[in-house]
Amino acid sequence: MKTLIQDIYPGCVIQKDGITYCIRRISRRRKTVTAIDVDNDVTKEIDFTFDQLVNAEIPRNSDPAYDLEEINSADWEIALERYHLVRPLLMKSNRTKQDILVVAEMAEASSATIYRWIQLFSSTGRISVFLRKRRSDDGKARLGPELEALMAKIITEKLLTAQKLQPTKVYRELESSCRENGWMTPHLNTLRERIRRIAPITYAKHRRGKNAELAFQPIRGSIPGADTPYSLIQIDHTAVDVILVDSVHRVPLKRPWLTLAIDVASRIVAGYYIAFDSPGTLGTGICVANLILPKEPILAKFGIDTSWPCQGIPGVIHLDNAREFHGNTLKMACNEYGIELKYRKIKAPQYGAHIERLMGTFMSEVHALPGTTFSNPKLLGDYVPEKEAAMTLAEFEKWLLNLIRAYNHRPHSELGMAPIQKYLNGAYGDDDTPGVGISPVIQDAERLRIDFLPLERRSVQPYGIQLDNIFYYADILQRWIGASDPESMRKKRKFLIRRDPRDISYILFYDPELYRYFRIPFRNTSHPSISLWELRAVNKFLSDQGKKDLDEDEIFAAYAQMRNIADKAKVSTKKSKLVRMANERKHSMATHPTSMLTQGATANLETTSLPIISREILPFDEVE
Repeated sequence: MKTLIQDIYPGCVIQKDGITYCIRRISRRRKTVTAIDVDNDVTKEIDFTFDQLVNAEIPRNSDPAYDLEEINSADWEIALERYHLVRPLLMKSNRTKQDILVVAEMAEASSATIYRWIQLFSSTGRISVFLRKRRSDDGKARLGPELEALMAKIITEKLLTAQKLQPTKVYRELESSCRENGWMTPHLNTLRERIRRIAPITYAKHRRGKNAELAFQPIRGSIPGADTPYSLIQIDHTAVDVILVDSVHRVPLKRPWLTLAIDVASRIVAGYYIAFDSPGTLGTGICVANLILPKEPILAKFGIDTSWPCQGIPGVIHLDNAREFHGNTLKMACNEYGIELKYRKIKAPQYGAHIERLMGTFMSEVHALPGTTFSNPKLLGDYVPEKEAAMTLAEFEKWLLNLIRAYNHRPHSELGMAPIQKYLNGAYGDDDTPGVGISPVIQDAERLRIDFLPLERRSVQPYGIQLDNIFYYADILQRWIGASDPESMRKKRKFLIRRDPRDISYILFYDPELYRYFRIPFRNTSHPSISLWELRAVNKFLSDQGKKDLDEDEIFAAYAQMRNIADKAKVSTKKSKLVRMANERKHSMATHPTSMLTQGATANLETTSLPIISREILPFDEVE
């Protein structure tokens, strides 16, 4: 059975050409998989392609508990034997208690153990669940507590000092103390084992001083736990040092904003977002969705033929302490997909060094483009960026994708290889180190994008739902008109609503009984599509005229008036604010289209669960 999230790694079980295999190693370079035919206990090397692996039948699984390379052959034989005994039960949906008892007798185990094996294999799909249970004291000290305390004291006082005594001399001190207490002295190897458990940084600090300790500190910007692909992602944004133009009239607009994500382990660029809008929760959310989803659709859209394989759910996303990174929408969306958010320490820029250096590298390339503003205005001299500006947002995005392509494939000075090769080595492994497997992929891409949209709660009235003085309605709302709060009959029930600020011609209404989203359009479908930023500009336009208590008809009448002014201004000036507003919105919508829900007023998205919503959320307070 294929799963919604596929994850292939050493230790998982797949079925290919009617044969059940347990993967032991994935070699990207040789394009082979070393796997065990579990029916015949034969190890084989299987040629594969990426698509063949991803489309193989994979039981539902979780992170492997054992590294197969550490399993000795005797234990593996036992695990295989147990699997063969239990396998008929796994294939039998109507198994009886008698069936369990027969297998338990053959396995010389209790029926409870057989049930546990069935449950473990069904939930993981790994033969390693049949391995003999490790000793509870494996790897733990088995000497008496008093002797352990004595060894720890002698190691601290004699070994971890500037005197730098060798372990053999420390052992003599241990022998002497044991004789005094009438205890049997442990073997020298036991002392050496305790010494090996000391962290290198602690060892260096106490024996050679603080300067020696620095050699064991993480390199600038590194973070513990970032040693496998997508274990840690860093995200940041910046205003790009270039002026872009309108695609029709080549009118200079302004500098775009770039949000970038980097995989710390491999240094590969994992995702991005580019737009004229100021950075906010929306841009960050789109960048996160971009780093999770496959990149082939983006590359195909711009006609770029390259490999950009990174995808999947990251373990941790590392952000700075900017306000837009602390929004509830972003936190809840990441929680929904099991992503941990961590924030950069105050006054500790080294914790964001990787993304900062990447931004600096990219900006140095931008300075070669027409219309660059440079990072320092003093460098401009007689150069006027607005006069030299030539690239549209779409052209710049294509240029950016090619820059990412070059960066990912260029050897990295710290890695000794290209980031893409480092990523593939981490995922597939090489001849020396097994890979962690292909990162999980979210199949419902549209639901993922929706989960990162700003959210709000509203009651349903006879006229539908009102938001920012605009009314939305569809027949699906009729069931919920005047509904009471389940927890208090005196209060109106409020429903979860999401809205893409780039196009507020519809909202997404979550039906709590059907567990799906419905697309709810303007009640007056003759109104044109409009963005939230344009709506705010309209409100300011009317406010400047002294108008208050606005209604929907007046809002859209003013919007039409402003569009008319902007169209006329295109002919007369290149500096019109309204021209820039119209063009920025057009480019943002063209480059980053909104929801793919375009068929009908009540197109829906099925969902299996609804994230817990905080009642303290402020609507769209992070958009700007």
